[in-house]
Amino acid sequence: MKTEWGFEQLISLEILLDKCNGYLVEDSCVFGAEVVVIGHSGKWESLSIVKDPPQASLKWKLENFSKLVNNYYLSKSFHVGERD
Repeated sequence: MKTEWGFEQLISLEILLDKCNGYLVEDSCVFGAEVVVIGHSGKWESLSIVKDPPQASLKWKLENFSKLVNNYYLSKSFHVGERD
């Protein structure tokens, strides 16, 4: 996840120091930044296949996926080829 966004707005030192531009007041300058933090749900899916499995299928339905609260869910054991 990208943690830094936005863009820089820079002016030259010459423009900053020129009193006519109004950036310096009594030899001081104030800078501000707006920071917004948006939470990350942390939900993801992963599937790894090392080699093509024998012809088999498994249907596993997760109801209301976006409302799931546990960090992980385990399916019931199932048989494919010579493996359980």
